[in-house]
Amino acid sequence: MKRIDFIADELTRKHIEADYYDLKKCVEHNLPKPAMILAGNIIETIFLAFMPAIIHALGENGKRLIETDLDILLEQAELKQFISKKTEKQAAIISKYRNLLNPDIDLREEVIFNNRKAIASLELVENIIDEIKVNLCKHYGCTPDDIFNILKVNAYSHCLFKNVITKLSSDEKLKLITLIIDYQITENINYMKVNFYNYISSLKYCLDEKQILGFFDKVKQEVKAKNKRRVIDLFELFSSNLDLLSSRDREYILDYVCEILQDLSFWKSRVDSLWFKMIFSRISQYLDSPKIKQSFYELAIKIVNQYNIERSNKNHYLSIFNEMVKDLSIEEKLNVKAYLKKEINNEVVDSFCTEAETFERLVF
Repeated sequence: MKRIDFIADELTRKHIEADYYDLKKCVEHNLPKPAMILAGNIIETIFLAFMPAIIHALGENGKRLIETDLDILLEQAELKQFISKKTEKQAAIISKYRNLLNPDIDLREEVIFNNRKAIASLELVENIIDEIKVNLCKHYGCTPDDIFNILKVNAYSHCLFKNVITKLSSDEKLKLITLIIDYQITENINYMKVNFYNYISSLKYCLDEKQILGFFDKVKQEVKAKNKRRVIDLFELFSSNLDLLSSRDREYILDYVCEILQDLSFWKSRVDSLWFKMIFSRISQYLDSPKIKQSFYELAIKIVNQYNIERSNKNHYLSIFNEMVKDLSIEEKLNVKAYLKKEINNEVVDSFCTEAETFERLVF
């Protein structure tokens, strides 16, 4: 049994392996028609696993994958360097097999079934599996350093990336995510624009608790060094794991993040990033800490005051404020409003909250 270890999705991989097992049995028992149908199904399913790369090649006006002739998919797979030109040409034998379940097709098309073609179909499937294994490593990398160096110059689809990293060990995945994060931070790369966030996200879920805590050690080091940008870059990536920290370490990091966010000039290059906005809602989850709660309230005051001064950019402040309070209970939102009214003119607060409600249908 060939290992389909280049498919990241476990369910898809199991379906392919089950069909491959059945295909071999059909060939062994001289059942050519089901063998040929299974061969076509296996190849199509493999291409489904690489769909974003192939669909991108077909262009925006290309047909949906399910509607695309198998010979076109084979052509695109060759152009994307998944398979060789020779294999693409050999695959003509099964280019119409996905339609063979229709009882009229074999009569209308005068398809001749024999075990020679069934054996050829099996060999074709095996060739495609072998070539994809080799070509993924050759063209997209098979070590952390290879993959990283390719990513820097040739960003590729999230789906393809997940398939590339399936063979990496836990330590290799840790090395790769470290390389990507260090590069993003050092070079100040906007990972939201070059797929880096998707790469990091795929790898992050492969890390264990100890490895994630290692990244929080880096966050604490950057907090100590007062390196604002590096703290926010790392916090954006790992804030969903804050519960792994002790309350002391969590408060230490959150307090400095709130301090950074008080500097509104720091927002300018990030304010449109959804990932940056999520920082504000993340802080709201830890208001059980009096220190963080106070920092949260002071940040809300800063936003409302700036909204009142800089009306041309009011949507930025409304959007950020709504992100801050969206997960709060009605009572907590009213407490925020009451605190604002103690520090700011009541009319300004009422006007701001009314507009915030209208902006994203929040309720105060």
